[in-house]
Order: sequence, then C-alpha cells, then structure tokens
Amino acid sequence: MNSNSPFSAHSDILDAPLPSKDDPATRLRLVEECKSRGKAAVQAGHWPDAAALYGKALECYVGQDSDTAKTETAILYSNVSLVRAKMSQWSMAQEAAQQAVQADQVYVKGWWRLGQAESAMGNYTKSVEALQQATKLEPDNKALQKELTKQEEKAKKAAEEKKKEADTPAAMRVDEPQTIEKKAAATDSNSTPSSTAKTKEDDSAMQVDIDGTDFSKSEHIRGYKIVNGKKTSFFHNELSEDAARLIGDIAPKKLDADTGSSSTAAGAKGTSAWNQAGTWEEKDVTNWAKTSLRERLLATTYTLPESSPAPGALVLVTEAKVTGNASCAAVRGKKRYIYELCVTLDWSFSHGDHQADGSIVLPDVDGTCVLGDGYEEANWKVDRADDPSMRPLLETFVHKQGWREAIHETIDDWVRHFKDTY
Repeated sequence: MNSNSPFSAHSDILDAPLPSKDDPATRLRLVEECKSRGKAAVQAGHWPDAAALYGKALECYVGQDSDTAKTETAILYSNVSLVRAKMSQWSMAQEAAQQAVQADQVYVKGWWRLGQAESAMGNYTKSVEALQQATKLEPDNKALQKELTKQEEKAKKAAEEKKKEADTPAAMRVDEPQTIEKKAAATDSNSTPSSTAKTKEDDSAMQVDIDGTDFSKSEHIRGYKIVNGKKTSFFHNELSEDAARLIGDIAPKKLDADTGSSSTAAGAKGTSAWNQAGTWEEKDVTNWAKTSLRERLLATTYTLPESSPAPGALVLVTEAKVTGNASCAAVRGKKRYIYELCVTLDWSFSHGDHQADGSIVLPDVDGTCVLGDGYEEANWKVDRADDPSMRPLLETFVHKQGWREAIHETIDDWVRHFKDTY
C-alpha cells in the first residue's frame, strides 16, 4: 500500500516521520495507535489500510533486539500475514509468517499462519511441518491437532496423485470421448443389411405423392380421401346446402363509419378498437424500455463532494446493459405497468492521476420495488484500482452511497417516464 496516498484516512500517522530512538515513549504511542487502527480496519474489512498500519508499527521496531521487540514484531508480522491472506496474496502472507516465526520461534500463531499460507499455495508438506512446530508448543490445542490432521491428509493425497501420474505411461492415457466415438462407430458398423433395407423400405412406404391422385393400398390409413375426384384431407368437410343456409354468410366484412366511431371511443379508454368491452389488453414495450433506460443510465454521472477524501472525483457509467421485458396493460380503463429488468453497469472513477473501474449488477428492477427505496445489487466488483487505498473510498462513494444513489434516482425517473409515456 502506498502510505502517501491522498485517499487514505490514516495518512496523518502513515505519512508521519518515525520518532527518534531516543524517544521510546513517543514510538510506543505510535505503535499502539497503529495497532488500534489496524485492528479496526481488520474488523471493517479494509485490508490495505490494515496492512499499511501494521507495516508502520513494524518500522518502529527495526534494529531493536529486546525480547519485547521480538515478541511485538512476531505479533505484527502474524497480523500482516492474516491481512495478506484475506486479500488472497498468499506469497506475501507466507513471507510475513516466516518473519513472524523468525522473530519469535515460540509464537504459536506465527506457525499457524505459516501453515495456512503454505497450504493455500499447495505446499502441503511444508504446511504439515509448520503445524507440527505449533503442536509441539501447544500439544493440547485441539484446533491445531485438527488442522494438522487435515493437512496431513492433503499431503498424503497429493503425494499419491503425483506418484500415480508418474507411474502411468503416456501411451495409456486414453482420451475417453474418442473411445466412446469409436464404440459408437463400431456399433453402427454392426447393423445388418436386412435391417437397413427394411428401414429404407419403411421410409418409402411413408412417402406421400402430394401432386398425384394415385393411392397405394395403405392410403386410407394416412388421412387422405377422394372428394369430387380430388385427393384431400380425411378431415375435409363439404357443407350441404342446408348447413350453409343455417350458418349464413361468414365472410369478413369491412367496418362502416358507425363502427369506426365506436372503435375510436373504445380506443380512447386505452384499449384497441376491437376491445370495446375493455377486457385485459397488454402491449409489449420491451425494446422501448431497454433503449430508454440504457440512455438515461449512460448519462448518469456523480462528483464526489468537497468533504470527501477525493473532492471533485468523477464517476461515470461507461457501459449499460439492460435485459428482461416490459409491457403496459389496460383493463377496464385502468393502466398497469409491468416490467422485470436486470441492469448491468460498468463504471469508471477518476481523480487526477488516479483511476479505477469495475461493475455492478442490479438484478431486480421491477414493479415490486418502491420508488425511493433503492434497488438490490448482486455482484459488485472493482476490476482495477491503480492505488489499493482507493478501495475504501470506492466502497463508500461508489458502491454504498453517492454514485449508487444517483443510479437509483435515474431508474426511479425512468419508471415515472414509463408511466407518463404509456
């Protein structure tokens, strides 16, 4: 972490010069302040801040050989290992744990951290060795015994797999899908000529001569018959004169002027001309909804306030994807607005030379959401931040507040626009 970052809330002590070795009291106060803030940062999940604060405290013990200094150094390095592990920086976590056990070889938690880091890196044998050291120091610790057993099983399994791979000749490593395909081909090749001929014969029997009038012996089974010398569907029905008179004229008729005026009146109620009863009628407006909401989201910007650690920083929507459906329904003169949308946004943050970008997903933008209450998010990511200390700032002003609230207001405005348009 860059201790000189303008985004850190702890720059007052991270950028402060180290007190003189001749002033141990002041050094101790700085260490305690760093440890206190570091613990709070861990509890809040602000891992980069925690790493920087513990690192600042470690600087105060450089060159000191007292037992107290060694113990404190081991504890601080163990905390650094924890923080690096939380950020999945396992190599740095392993290195910090090594420093912890070098500073104090009887510090159990240092060996515990080392075992965890080695295991995460796939070094199960080294993890076992580290945990064995821890169990020697605390033989009655059940948590250590359980973790040691777990790592021993992993080491054994890894050794067996490695041996199995080494003992398997390359020629015996068969591609299973190719074997299946060969078996399938062999099965196909075993088909008898008689069965093939029978299949062709059956296919021929099922063919129908649409244009001709000749019928085979089995034609009556296929659903065709002869009407007035012509071949037609078995379900074709020729109306008798009496039946035609009973049904009447069913040909489509052109609407007259009176019908048109009545249709216009029905349409004024929000329904189509044919729906004069005003029953349920729904219109698909999905394309309009996706396009109009996307345009509004792309135009949304947010500027960080002067009271923030990065006053004037700008957050933009670089890409917006809207999926789902939307429609407008009318029933007995009342409108209903139906929409179920998922919004995926790519965002960018810029403040001077500092840049960051990421994405967020709002999966449930629908009619059940109350305007003003916001929208739930499912996947918030920071893809790039050139200064790790920006992450707490992004969490506050992009993810939780600020820009996120501006996005919610944009969606609320779109819902109002939807209702005004339709």
